[in-house]
Amino acid sequence: MTFNTAHALDLLSLDRYRVKSSGERLAPRPAEGKPVESLSRMPAAAAEAPPPEILYHQVANPEPEAMLKGPPPVYLNHEVLTEVLKKYVSKSGWVDYRGLKRDKEATEQLGAYVRDLAALNPSTLQDPQDRLAAWLNLYNAMVIQEVLKYYPIENLLKIRDYYGARRFKIGDKSWSLLEIEEEIFHNELRTIFARVNGSSSAPRLMKEAFSAAKIDKQLEERTVAFLSDGANLIFDPKTHVLLVNANLLWYEKEFVDVKLYLANYLPPLPTTTQLSFMGYDWKLNDAKLH
Repeated sequence: MTFNTAHALDLLSLDRYRVKSSGERLAPRPAEGKPVESLSRMPAAAAEAPPPEILYHQVANPEPEAMLKGPPPVYLNHEVLTEVLKKYVSKSGWVDYRGLKRDKEATEQLGAYVRDLAALNPSTLQDPQDRLAAWLNLYNAMVIQEVLKYYPIENLLKIRDYYGARRFKIGDKSWSLLEIEEEIFHNELRTIFARVNGSSSAPRLMKEAFSAAKIDKQLEERTVAFLSDGANLIFDPKTHVLLVNANLLWYEKEFVDVKLYLANYLPPLPTTTQLSFMGYDWKLNDAKLH
């Protein structure tokens, strides 16, 4: 197929183009100085039809509208928490509580970070990514700070009502860890693999804080890291039993179908696979214990 150069240039003219109004038939524009071809020379079918009414509308191309660009979103800076995590979280995700407790400057920075973020209240943030990153960071930082109060405790069950007591003041409300998990994180399943409650069975900490700019990528990485850890998932090919970390049992109602959710991340399993859950280890996620 070849294009008529003159016709193409006319269609792309910067000055005008032809448009068809409602109910109009659009016919080729005659060349300058050349009459419209006689109906008698057209095919019979065309000649029998009534001649179309041909109108040419000269319209100016619309001027491009300038798009107003607002300032880029300003996210909370969680660098203070990142500095603490880089220094006192191992590559395996365990926490050096002993070293952190001895570091007065780091503990003061962590305390100031928690106070400021709790006073601000992450729920007041407008950007959803900023809000989620702030809540995750606050949750994990509050857990570290709470453990330091009781350290060198080695098991969280020795702290009375550790999970259910409303020991955390955020905004104008006191929260328990359980309430934060149920009210704040229930819409994002992957936070189950990112919240670190201080126990050995919980997900491991990263060496950086969560960031609004890359929260989705970080959550996916934490999910994959948790589910690819042989300590969290064990499959027995003889019995077709998949032994799963008890974190998934706790939040089974959120998953609706745990096995179906896991299928998004695991190699294909036999259709006869049955789930069984591990016991929960409340031993502290302390580097010296692992």
